Amino acid sequence: PSLAEMRAAAVRAGSLVGVVPVSGCRLSADLTAAYLDRLRLSAAEVSEPTLQSLCRLQAAHISLVAYENLDSHAGGGGAPLPPPRLDPVASAERVALRRRGGYCFVLVDAFAALLTSLGFVVSLHTAGVGESPLAAEKWGNHI
Repeated sequence: PSLAEMRAAAVRAGSLVGVVPVSGCRLSADLTAAYLDRLRLSAAEVSEPTLQSLCRLQAAHISLVAYENLDSHAGGGGAPLPPPRLDPVASAERVALRRRGGYCFVLVDAFAALLTSLGFVVSLHTAGVGESPLAAEKWGNHI
């Protein structure tokens, strides 16, 4: 789809349960460049917000950025470390500059910020992980 088609299909307000449009979380040019370097992509390869660019970005992210929760097991004396700060810039810095991965909220936060910075229209969708049927208190424990 073209950028115009993506914008036309974008959720403009959080009127759907569990859908949150992302806006205003653009990364600096330097952090965007570092993130693309981490993904082994050049800016020229993803210069337009197209389906082809999105496929390249997603394939690189899945291949090169680990889903991991090491911090929750790495504290001294068996205690977990505090969870990473959930902030688009902090999450992108973790992935791009510290070359770390993260769990769903961190990775989605970082990737959404990268996509927004590259001109994509992004919305986040909450979900739940657990037994089927999912208990009400489990809704929103995943994104």
